[in-house]
Amino acid sequence: MNLTRIGAVVLINNLASNQLLTKMGFHQEGVLRNYIYQNGQANDANVYSLLKKNK
Repeated sequence: MNLTRIGAVVLINNLASNQLLTKMGFHQEGVLRNYIYQNGQANDANVYSLLKKNK
């Protein structure tokens, strides 16, 4: 595949996924506030990306 960007959106409290993405070279781009509702509660999410030029 000739990809230039891979993105990921992960709930902030999912520490394992946040750490794995960082370990794999992803960069955090920002926070999506009140991004997803679970069990009637709003949750924030981190946005990550891995760009071809960052490799």
